[in-house]
Amino acid sequence: MIWADSNSLKVISARGLPYHGDSEIIGNNNNGNYLGILGLISEYDPFSKNHLEEFGNKEKGHLSYISKTIFNEVILLLKTNVMHYITNEIKISKYYSIIMDSTPELSKVDQVTIVIRCCTKSDVQERLLESEPIESHTGQSIYDVLEKLLSNVGLNIEDCRGQSYDNAYE
Repeated sequence: MIWADSNSLKVISARGLPYHGDSEIIGNNNNGNYLGILGLISEYDPFSKNHLEEFGNKEKGHLSYISKTIFNEVILLLKTNVMHYITNEIKISKYYSIIMDSTPELSKVDQVTIVIRCCTKSDVQERLLESEPIESHTGQSIYDVLEKLLSNVGLNIEDCRGQSYDNAYE
């Protein structure tokens, strides 16, 4: 079942699709892409089918590695590993530039996006590090988000050699 989970994650992530739907019930049309793909795989894989029948559609309090709680924990672990890889790449490069922009998302919440640009041994890389809700578009508010991110990932602001901002005003 693990190969089905990881391959489902790869397909959904590569296409930028949402993971969850309105329901966590396997077989429900509104259960989202993740459970939908697992349900499809189970139609052709007896092991997956048995696993979903035994552990799927359980109520709260029952162990299930396909619940949205566990799924979100896996996504958080993946994010942590990717961030560690990217920040190590930046630290090896030493110097970097920051690109920040803010825009409202679909739910009308303003978010600031932080991209780091650095030169590796082979080419120039731009890496999305964060997309964080912001209270306002002031320079201070945007800087606070940046300062928190750099502190969390262990990057030194003194190694920043370029900055690009949009939608910031005092």
